[in-house]
Amino acid sequence: MKKFAQNIFKFLVSVVFIELLILILSYSTIRVPFYFDNYSNELVNLKNIDLSFFGDSHSEYGFNDKLISNLLNKNTRNISLSGNTLYNNILILEKVLSINPNMVVNLSIGNHNVGESYFLTGYNVDKEIKRWFPYYNFKEIIYLFKNYPKKFLKGFFGIISSIGIETYGFSEGVSRMGVLRESSIEKKSSSKDYHNSKPLWLSKLKNLIKENPDTNFKIIRIPIHNDVFTEEKFYLSIINNITELNNVEFQDYQNIKLVDKDFRDFTHLSNLGAEKLSTEYIKRDEENIKTLR
Repeated sequence: MKKFAQNIFKFLVSVVFIELLILILSYSTIRVPFYFDNYSNELVNLKNIDLSFFGDSHSEYGFNDKLISNLLNKNTRNISLSGNTLYNNILILEKVLSINPNMVVNLSIGNHNVGESYFLTGYNVDKEIKRWFPYYNFKEIIYLFKNYPKKFLKGFFGIISSIGIETYGFSEGVSRMGVLRESSIEKKSSSKDYHNSKPLWLSKLKNLIKENPDTNFKIIRIPIHNDVFTEEKFYLSIINNITELNNVEFQDYQNIKLVDKDFRDFTHLSNLGAEKLSTEYIKRDEENIKTLR
């Protein structure tokens, strides 16, 4: 019996030691000032970036950073990640700004993701913790553990998934609108019910902006197809809330002229659409520079 207890103790000590080692490695990884750009197929130093785009698949397919870099003569990078929640995009932004606060920040916020990030309401909490645990601050860790203890522990013992060099980058989309038009797939409006008028990501973003008063922030609305677009008062109220801060401006691209072939599907741009959006971004950037002169 005594030997059995000793073996159990040794096993538990080994588990704790391994988990601590993984935890140290995961926290060390996010301090690395590099990421892999899967579009340009190269390792990128965050310290050298002049202009950046953050967001989910909408911005991943929306901004051709190579095109913008060439035309503006600025080191531009699309640091977007498909399927990522807005809260997690802000976590990435927080890390990047701790390394390079001098870049111009473009953060994609659309009608589709302006509500509360899904994992903060209990969905896929364990998977999110596995992936993003080292990015959370103490307050966020306590919040997740307090509200979802079982899912938290399940995710915590899988944080080895968070170790490694991050991968981001622009993705070229091929238009499937012809197929979608011919199919019986129902077009869904972008309109949503927002149960939380003050999502947690909002206060986190505003605090981050206040902590970086010399950084130029732009909130970007990337266009979706007019067939599924509906304007929402809640979205506009959130944007107005953010743009009350002095170093933030809102750039709305919903009304730029686009046709079916400019869309990959009803809510994402194709390669042609990304070229048009990127060109329009450059145009507005140049107009802002002229205005300041």
